[in-house]
Amino acid sequence: MNYRFLAVLFAADAAILIVGGMLLRDTFSYAPIIGWAGGLLSLFAAIVFSVKRQKSRG
Repeated sequence: MNYRFLAVLFAADAAILIVGGMLLRDTFSYAPIIGWAGGLLSLFAAIVFSVKRQKSRG
């Protein structure tokens, strides 16, 4: 699988999770915490795939 595609996918997923959590804060009291935690995990995954891409390029 293409590491660049996965890095971009996880970065976009992080933004969606953070924004979604903030938008749902009035509906569910823990939504911002869940959104930020999921967003940070997605950003870490994007960083991992970005580093793997750099290593595979040589």
